[in-house]
Amino acid sequence: MRGRRLTEVAFLLPWIGAFLLTPPFVVILQAWSELSGLPLFIVYVFTCWMALIVAGGVVYSRLDRLDGVDRPPDRRLGRRDSD
Repeated sequence: MRGRRLTEVAFLLPWIGAFLLTPPFVVILQAWSELSGLPLFIVYVFTCWMALIVAGGVVYSRLDRLDGVDRPPDRRLGRRDSD
């Protein structure tokens, strides 16, 4: 059941990001207010972007752990099995 829930979160994450960054929602923040010398709009956009990347990474790593598929060992460029 946990894997299904994570799959649903992975599906909803881009939709949440699209909602948070849509013009009608972002227009509210386009006031001339500033936070530490930066426009609040810029701070909001990059904070949402960073949060979506972190959340996507967390969901991906948890889904990868639940996958249970044996993967080949990590192969680095230039390394061979005999090394």
